Amino acid sequence: MNIQEELKKLEAMMTGGLTSESMAQIEQIKAMATTPEDEAAIEEFVARQLEDIEEDVAEMEEMTYRLQMEEVLEIVNLSYIA
Repeated sequence: MNIQEELKKLEAMMTGGLTSESMAQIEQIKAMATTPEDEAAIEEFVARQLEDIEEDVAEMEEMTYRLQMEEVLEIVNLSYIA
């Protein structure tokens, strides 16, 4: 198998977070990475994962702000804000 296939397997495993199975897959991928192309593929994979995490964090922050504003709006009448 090649690195790309193994990275796809890893991505599918990581939907629920890091597990012992996904950690074993990471170790297997590290052992397989022998060329600069393999390392580039791994770097690209990690960069994509980080981008996804950043998007998730931004979405959670937005939801948090909305929830906080809903709480404020329940307490304070809108006419006082405007």
